Amino acid sequence: MHFIPVSSIKGKKTPDLGADDFEGRTLLCDVKTINISDNEVRRRQSGGVGTSSNRLDIGFLGKLKADLGYAKTQMLLFNSERKTRKIAFVIVNYDDNLHAYSDDYLPQIKQFLANNLPSDLEIQLDIKPPFYLAHG
Repeated sequence: MHFIPVSSIKGKKTPDLGADDFEGRTLLCDVKTINISDNEVRRRQSGGVGTSSNRLDIGFLGKLKADLGYAKTQMLLFNSERKTRKIAFVIVNYDDNLHAYSDDYLPQIKQFLANNLPSDLEIQLDIKPPFYLAHG
């Protein structure tokens, strides 16, 4: 596995990682992060009170779909061979900073992906469990 150097060509993005698997196929991986919404950023900055729902909103799902499409495009522009494995590693940060509804969100994401996943793209999700707090 190796990091792919960032393209020096303006406007041309590259995947993040590349490798060859045991069968000699090229493997590409692009990492995408879905961060908290702009509304949640403003709420936290102002010290306002927020609410959480056990249902993901259309903004989150739209961002997920757009990021996956963009990841696939980056990988195809870098290597368009059909046999190349394309993997999107998606780091998810919900507006609900405790991820209290993580167990409710995951089935919604899986259902959404079943209907909206770009063909020929593998997805790996990094979602923190409910009430996960990393201390470092």
